[in-house]
Amino acid sequence: MGLVVIDPGHGGEERGATGAHGLLEKDVNLNIALKVEQYLLRLGIETALTRTEDQQVSLAERVSLSSDLEADAFVSIHCNSVSDPTVHGAETWVPNTANPRRYGPSQALGYIVHQHLLVTCNARNRGLKYKEQEGEEFYVLRYTLVPACLVEVEFLSHPEGEVRLGSEWFREKAALGIAEGIRRFLEIPAWKGGG
Repeated sequence: MGLVVIDPGHGGEERGATGAHGLLEKDVNLNIALKVEQYLLRLGIETALTRTEDQQVSLAERVSLSSDLEADAFVSIHCNSVSDPTVHGAETWVPNTANPRRYGPSQALGYIVHQHLLVTCNARNRGLKYKEQEGEEFYVLRYTLVPACLVEVEFLSHPEGEVRLGSEWFREKAALGIAEGIRRFLEIPAWKGGG
């Protein structure tokens, strides 16, 4: 049915965000990614993870994996953090509009994954986003050649968000939403098989 690269953000010494009670983004990202992989495998979708343990992987290595494998999609999983502890919800990032060939399929992937995540997690919708300036894009979105999105599941900086991200049931729901969105994207004939 397709091959998807799942990218658990950060890892190793690159911890990402840290919640007020010590929850590390890199650990949450990996846990959700491994669950997404299990859902996709049950659906008959091949997967490759940029990391399967707490290790540091360069951004270039993450991007090159999707090219080397000729993946059908690339989904990077993260948790968000800002200085304002009242901000919460899910948001999904896609490449900017400067490259319409990549933007269209990536926007479809991002939108479908985001909508499923909102439903399974009952999350506040912070929207589908892209950086206005190409140079400001997230590296994995700027350089990945296949349809790609970066999912910010919830805010670690929000007290309730950290509790949710620390719970097994919430991670399971997040993984289910992301996996179901990927499955639905791969069913679109125009983008199935990298076409």
